Amino acid sequence: FLLLFLTSLAVLALARKNGRTHKQKPRAPGELVCEGLPRLWWAHWEETNHRSLAFHSNAGNDHADPKEHAILGGEGLLDLSPLEMQWCDSSGKLFKDLQKYFEYKDKDWDEAETAFILIVADDNENVATATTLEHLLNAVKLYNSITVEQDGFTFDAMDLCARGIFPDNPNESQQVDSPCSIIGPTTCFAEHAETLPAKWKELDANPPANWSYMQYSTRPKFRGATDAEILNEISKGCFGYNAMNGRYPRHFYVGKMEEDVNKNPVYADWEPEFGNPGMQAPLYTKVNAIRLIATVEPPGGVAYRLSQANPEKADIQTVRKAVKKHAKKVSNLLNLNYVKRYTEGNDCKSSELNTPEVGQLDPDCELPQVIMGGMPIYFGDAAVEDFSNPNYLIMILTGIASFLYAGSVTASASRPFESRIVVAFTGLQLISASLILALTIMLSGGMLLSGILVGSVPMVQMGLGADDMYVLIAAFSSMGEEYIRNSDNTELMAEIFAKAGPGVVLTSVCNALSFLCGVFIPLPGLSQICLALLLCVICNLVFLSSTFMAVLGNEANRIRANKPEMLPILSSMQKKAIVAGTASKQEGEIGAKEKWFAFFENTWVPMLSKPALKFGGPLMAVILLALALVSIFEIMALGWFPPDFFPDTSAMKAGINLIFNYFQMFPVQMFIDNVDVAANQKDLIELWAALASTKFTALFPAPNWLTMFYMFLGMFGGMGFEYNSTHSLAEACPLYDSAHGGWNHSYWAPYGIASSDPETFWNCFHWMTDLPDAKDAVENGMSWHPAYMWKDLGTQQWVYDESLEYRPATWHFFYFITANTKTDDDILEMIVDMDDVLDQWPDLKPYIFNCSPFPNYWRAFVGLDMRLWLLIGIAAASVCIVAAVLLGSVKAGIIGMLVAMMIVIDVWGITSAMKPYLKFNPFIVSTCVAAAGLSVEFVSHTIAVFMIGGPGKSGPEKLLEAMKETFLPLVHGTSSTVLALMPMVLSDIPFLTKYFFITLQIVTFLGMLHGFVFLPTFLLATASSAPVEEAIVEAGAVVVADPSEPPEKSKPVVEEVVV
Repeated sequence: FLLLFLTSLAVLALARKNGRTHKQKPRAPGELVCEGLPRLWWAHWEETNHRSLAFHSNAGNDHADPKEHAILGGEGLLDLSPLEMQWCDSSGKLFKDLQKYFEYKDKDWDEAETAFILIVADDNENVATATTLEHLLNAVKLYNSITVEQDGFTFDAMDLCARGIFPDNPNESQQVDSPCSIIGPTTCFAEHAETLPAKWKELDANPPANWSYMQYSTRPKFRGATDAEILNEISKGCFGYNAMNGRYPRHFYVGKMEEDVNKNPVYADWEPEFGNPGMQAPLYTKVNAIRLIATVEPPGGVAYRLSQANPEKADIQTVRKAVKKHAKKVSNLLNLNYVKRYTEGNDCKSSELNTPEVGQLDPDCELPQVIMGGMPIYFGDAAVEDFSNPNYLIMILTGIASFLYAGSVTASASRPFESRIVVAFTGLQLISASLILALTIMLSGGMLLSGILVGSVPMVQMGLGADDMYVLIAAFSSMGEEYIRNSDNTELMAEIFAKAGPGVVLTSVCNALSFLCGVFIPLPGLSQICLALLLCVICNLVFLSSTFMAVLGNEANRIRANKPEMLPILSSMQKKAIVAGTASKQEGEIGAKEKWFAFFENTWVPMLSKPALKFGGPLMAVILLALALVSIFEIMALGWFPPDFFPDTSAMKAGINLIFNYFQMFPVQMFIDNVDVAANQKDLIELWAALASTKFTALFPAPNWLTMFYMFLGMFGGMGFEYNSTHSLAEACPLYDSAHGGWNHSYWAPYGIASSDPETFWNCFHWMTDLPDAKDAVENGMSWHPAYMWKDLGTQQWVYDESLEYRPATWHFFYFITANTKTDDDILEMIVDMDDVLDQWPDLKPYIFNCSPFPNYWRAFVGLDMRLWLLIGIAAASVCIVAAVLLGSVKAGIIGMLVAMMIVIDVWGITSAMKPYLKFNPFIVSTCVAAAGLSVEFVSHTIAVFMIGGPGKSGPEKLLEAMKETFLPLVHGTSSTVLALMPMVLSDIPFLTKYFFITLQIVTFLGMLHGFVFLPTFLLATASSAPVEEAIVEAGAVVVADPSEPPEKSKPVVEEVVV
């Protein structure tokens, strides 16, 4: 055992080391690395496209972060791959689409990221006030003033923020830094000019004749304005500094609000078509939530922009680290770590802005009764890291709780030969070793461990292993001290196996078969959990039937040698009892076990044997099952609440909570995979417009890239730009309207569409979008080049076919957004609506994937219930078949199947009834998997003893014997699991408390209810009404064994008969 345990630890350390090293290996663009299932299964999974649970790609990225997807304290071991990939059907289209998305996603030239979001909200009062705007303005100033050190270089906001990627001029006298991109209500007002770079601020106040940018200095002022005047301005939508970008949609920065449709509407170019002149929108009368968004440039854009003026800082890896460090510092300095509720406050003045060293805005400049929250950059990755990062304190307390309970129920200072504390402690170590070995096997096979697995499998393993361990200890103790002293270990082991072996084998085989079938369910996350539990069950059976039996043999040797247990705390007291001759239980002495046995015999069995309970118990179980089914089919809500993933101390919890409460707007990328764009321009635009026009979707502020392409062709072609030495742009790249075989749309294609010839189309496209050499761009003043506008408008994610000279795009996207999805049902309805739209374009549907950060989860979770039903059916069938075969009784198989199935379905039903506190998602599925495993423990031990009960026994007598053999061990195993879960209440991540602590407590409660109440009534109701005499014919006598005495050493009751 020691050798095996140390070997497991060594392999575990090697897997951890290899995991770290593995992430630092260079990869070719687009290369996928298998870190999923064991290698010996790889060929099968590869054939079925079941890819890795945690693959890492750096397509087009030569500077991948070596610690990407790694977490503190667990680099190389924990799987931080996207949750939606772990829990969607790996044989379905969504999995393949997500796989391609993460394979192709280019983090260096991805869309602009969020540096921070500052939200001010109040459910009751209007927050669109001068005080709020002053606060937000000060936050922008603080953001602009912060610098960070990275790799020996200093980065400020102007280095990192999204302000266009045209290279900075190394000649400072000629460089005019454009403003950082800020989306928020302050941009509607003149005071926002205070946040501009110095040179730009001068030009904004006194613009030259050729100044083409929108002035802030001419906009209305919020200082001194009334709330009504401020509401009037922000109702219109706010412009940035560049007129070409249009107004920022007011929905981007206004959350919950009230509109007065009876008052004069104001102009807002937002609905229903972006840029449609004359569109009217109602005036806001009250705004309950408002936000400010600061964005940063993608690392590739920052490096390109710095390449001429600061080439030493233009390393993408350095830039990426600087961006994250800057965002973290911004969050801390804005004091966004906690939700704050201000009770009193004074008017804010711009002069009251504190220096960055102070760490927060002026404490005397507070907002009255307002909640503030923020969310820094990469909040999604941080949420997974926070959730998956092991809480070692909880793990240690869990182990301590298990050992303390084991000691409390097995230790005896006054009766050392009845004490089993060392045996119990060693058994718990064996159960832990089984877990370590199981996880080591997985890691050695190339798998990473998901956060859900790490949070659930150890608890389930404790229940599975502890139940069997306590059953074996109970079987050993039931032999009696006299029998143990008078038997050798061979006889002793045989009798323990005879008593407890059938139950242990039955539960192990049932669980192993169930989890083995679960491994092949094509949900990677569920498959991984089932594989871990399968290995735990196998390791438990191996350890408990070999090493633990040796431990029991050593315990027997100790008793024969009259020695105390090797535990310093008890050893001295036990020695005194041995010397005093009081170490053995005295005849007639009644201990806790005897009191329980008396309760079973005098109270519990007679009560359950009464017809009202004997037949009423199964009826109540069926009623509870019916209620659970109603809850599942009528009440259950699919979904989750993302803020629950964040610790209460997380810097992002406040912001993400406010976003989901007040702002239900998330970007959706309509990815287009291997479609001939040139031949399908009209259909792609119409499909995109239809997808963006459902009840819960809306158009993105910028149009799709095809429309921008047409706009650029028309604008630059009309300006007489040359395409090459022989053709003008208008000649080489004409637009075709409806009259010339093309297509027109009033906004999406006002001048027509591009050529349908792929080579012409993509050659013209690359003329527009390929970035010029940075040095040439600066020296020749090429800021006019359309590629810069193209990049600035967020169209960076492309995959091209480099094998063709004209490089057609094989993977790209159109943007639209979700809107007003306030509930889980709204999100599901949106998904259905988008699917209905796709059905109208059957030729394009197979090549379209609508990807959005949060709706992806709901889409991935659709269909989980059917997979769970499949797993329940597998588990039930396994119990039925194995029990029927091993016990030779179809009745035993059917009863075991029914009760085990009831436990799992009842767990599912109760968690469904706890809506909205609990919602159906992968965590509930993992709970039901745990219930499936633990239900076998609650059912099979009792059924095994009942069916193998002594000869000539009636139903109540067999039940009493089964209770004596199994109930106390099951109570100890269950109580150990319950206590092991208690430290989880200390977790500061609400999701852990909700979906692990509470749900697993429900599992244990329902397991005890069914195992100790409903199962006995099922057995009694189906038992024969009269005892069946079973005899062992032996030399003219029928020997009827008395089960109250130890086997063989007891005196047989002999009835003389004629044979």
